[in-house]
Amino acid sequence: MLLFQQYLQPAFYGHFRRHTGFTPQLFTRKWPMKPFGYLLKHFGIMKMVEFTGAFSPMESRKTQKNNFMHVFLDKILDEETGHLILFFDKDWTVRSEIDSYGHDIEATWLMHEAAEVLGKKEIIEEVEHVAIKMSEVAIKEGLAPHGGMYYEKAEGHLQEQFDWWPQAEAVVGFFNTYQITNDEKYLEYAKKSWKFIQDHIIDKKNGEWFWGVDSNLKPLKTDKVSPWKAPYHNGRMCMEMIRRIEMINE
Repeated sequence: MLLFQQYLQPAFYGHFRRHTGFTPQLFTRKWPMKPFGYLLKHFGIMKMVEFTGAFSPMESRKTQKNNFMHVFLDKILDEETGHLILFFDKDWTVRSEIDSYGHDIEATWLMHEAAEVLGKKEIIEEVEHVAIKMSEVAIKEGLAPHGGMYYEKAEGHLQEQFDWWPQAEAVVGFFNTYQITNDEKYLEYAKKSWKFIQDHIIDKKNGEWFWGVDSNLKPLKTDKVSPWKAPYHNGRMCMEMIRRIEMINE
């Protein structure tokens, strides 16, 4: 919460007050942000907002979250393509040509959850429309026939590997779209994503999840645990799905 208050200034729609141009993902041990060129990656802030409880009834924080939702919808989302824009410089000039399917499908449910907490009908309806469109784009462009979610497409080149975290986010994202629409095709996509995880991503011999698999569905020779891999996406997926299934069964 302190980090959110310190670095996010509502008047500037999500710019970092003192460290514009730094990514929120990289800190020193004493919390100053490490420089990352002149790029902004706002998706990390959405995650931070969700997990710090920054969406509280206090009026000042209502303003913050309302502003941030508009940043996400007006700046970070490319409405034409249905993808997130990952990187900007400090005057909002786009600095990336990457379609990140995992971030896209993750955003569908994080944005929806944030909108529901905000409680404004018009924002909820807008976000639901966006979530459906982004889910359809993810299915069309990012989902392989066997149910795996590709990692990303950068400068027109599809990276044909299936990292662990987009698979986890696909389960929650498609299930959330099913909850929005009551269209069972999204439920089937969620099930198919989970089946892909069970068949190819979970290490049944040594435990935990592989980093991912290549285009031949062979495990990537990458560490299971690193600064970029921990039981975060998969653990959160399990907790989210338990909660959502219990809601449906009530």
